[in-house]
Amino acid sequence: MDVERARPDRPTESADGTEYLPDASYLLDSRFLMRYTRECLLVHQAPPEDPSDRRIVYANEPLCDLLGVVSEKELLGRPILDFAHPESAPALRVPITAKKLGSFVPPREAILLRADGTAFRAEIAAVSILWENGRIATQSMVWDLTDRDESIDHRLALEHTQGGVLVYQDDRVVWMNRAARDMAGASTDRDVIGRQIADFLHPNAVSETLKRRAMLLEIGDVAPQRELQLLRLDGTQFPGELVAVRTQWQGRPAIRVMVRDLTDRAESIDHRLAVEHTLDGLFVHQDGRIVRMNRAGVVMAGATSEEQMLGRPLTDFVHPDAIPAMQRRVAALTKVGDVAPAMEATLLRLDGTPVLAEVVAVRTQWRGRPAIQAAVRDLSDRAERRRTEREMKTIVESLDEGVAVVDRDSRVVRANLSARRILGVRDQDLVQPFFCQSIRLHEHSGDPVATDTHPVTEVLRTGVPRTGLVYRIDRRGHAVWISGSVRLLEPDDPHSPVLVSFADITVQHAAAEQARYDASHDPLTGLANRNLLQTRLDAALATARSTGASVAVMFFDLDRFKRVNDTFGHHHGDAVLVETGRRARVWARTGDCVARVGGDEFVVLVADGVTDVADAERRAHALRARLTRPLYHHGEQHHISASIGVVVLPPGEPRAAAEILREADAAMYQAKNQTRLPNSDGNPVHVISLRRRGDTNH
Repeated sequence: MDVERARPDRPTESADGTEYLPDASYLLDSRFLMRYTRECLLVHQAPPEDPSDRRIVYANEPLCDLLGVVSEKELLGRPILDFAHPESAPALRVPITAKKLGSFVPPREAILLRADGTAFRAEIAAVSILWENGRIATQSMVWDLTDRDESIDHRLALEHTQGGVLVYQDDRVVWMNRAARDMAGASTDRDVIGRQIADFLHPNAVSETLKRRAMLLEIGDVAPQRELQLLRLDGTQFPGELVAVRTQWQGRPAIRVMVRDLTDRAESIDHRLAVEHTLDGLFVHQDGRIVRMNRAGVVMAGATSEEQMLGRPLTDFVHPDAIPAMQRRVAALTKVGDVAPAMEATLLRLDGTPVLAEVVAVRTQWRGRPAIQAAVRDLSDRAERRRTEREMKTIVESLDEGVAVVDRDSRVVRANLSARRILGVRDQDLVQPFFCQSIRLHEHSGDPVATDTHPVTEVLRTGVPRTGLVYRIDRRGHAVWISGSVRLLEPDDPHSPVLVSFADITVQHAAAEQARYDASHDPLTGLANRNLLQTRLDAALATARSTGASVAVMFFDLDRFKRVNDTFGHHHGDAVLVETGRRARVWARTGDCVARVGGDEFVVLVADGVTDVADAERRAHALRARLTRPLYHHGEQHHISASIGVVVLPPGEPRAAAEILREADAAMYQAKNQTRLPNSDGNPVHVISLRRRGDTNH
């Protein structure tokens, strides 16, 4: 509204014939208030030639955020119906037909559209106003009802709205905002909660209220505005304008009533209540001195009352370093409505302590003379929050562990550098829907983790944390082992995103695997050691009991091996042992186990396919033939021979692995004796069958 317009003493007609009241001398700039209020506000207007073509002429920053646009410029000139769902278009076509400024359309629910086309549920109220071009327009207030049942923001908006709002259920008050409490003359909730709604109605207004309530049958039904005589707690009367709507309170039917105090309409027009209860400090200075300051400004200045501030020079509350910039900004505001954009400045409290603040200034009028109105926001808490946020971000980014937040579509919405490094992905990969399920996890066994048992999927579905997880992932062809946990970011919110934390344990995993390998293998030859051999032998015996197969154990050592060590040194001896192990492993079949159990003692476990004692002996001779081939090391030729003892185990053999190995060891020494004693047959292979406990020499 152009506050520089002449202020006649009687109602004036606008350019389109609409009657309106002139500005009050106390009026604060309305566009300024609309821009810096926390409510979502827009103004739309139709050209005279087409009243149905309502287009946006103003939108404040909260509304831009709600509709998902960067700035007001993206909205100006666009039809209001561009942002209405087809189902709700009729609700936005309702004209304000009254000719008197202030005609009111009570709140109603509608489905709106954001700029990206997504729909959301909202509540819209509208009032006719006189716009800057001198023609009638519609100002709408929009509340986002996306999560009405649990929306703290919606209740907070009601708490700080300019009008009184109360909710009653079963004829008793269950909630009342600050403005309504002030109207009722109450100081706390306890003064009003639980009281009969009739306690606040003049006796002549009770029957009318009952009739209006009977009209409200379903959620969303609205009883149109009506002026009624109301009562304060002290019994004094005041006129009020009421709009009632059927709603719910904590899951049960209730009535929500919006009340406007009509005692001093001029004071309502100049938004005194809104100014007094805004969270930002507002003050007006004229000729360099403070002439008005709201409650938040008084608190910010460290004063106890507005009277302490009135008449004092503005420069008393500005840091000396900031005074020149402040004076330049004020000098640039030459006509009513000029705005100096937000700027950070250091101000001073009454006690001289500095406070960092954001200041926006606008040229206005105060009691018919030019003045400057400023909105001041204390940035002390914001600066501290920013510092804390920067510190936390630095901490998270410097962690060696990966940290990521995953939304309900398994899209990574935040991830630190370590997370991207460990996963080997780019930023653009993270934002893809269901990205987490695209990371293939593998168990220790090598089996992939199914999508429905993916830890992120499970936590999103159940809310139960998963900890102590260890998986393998493939990163550009390389195996990476990770350990981590998955839990809800907000455990008390079932719709919360999840927090995933994980560490790269590839080196530790490899060390653990190597330790497990070293514990079961001979360090020189890489063959199984005695412990692993006994484990494999027990398993082979168990399998034989169920399949009926025979198992053979071939125990051999190298004849005259000590001579190699003594003559050529231990490095030659080690080479002979390594080559012996390699030859035995080449000779063995898949499923057999080759082990080194002592200095020059080896065992081959033939786990399957041995038909009888003769078959076992043939195999033993074949093994010996491979072992006794000449061996060359550093130019020296070594002739190695071996003595082999064989034990054939029938199906169902009950003996333990350790006892069977002792039997095979004894058979090996029997074979060695057969090559040394003068009356023996010289056979270097000795086979026994435990079935009949007798030696069978071949």
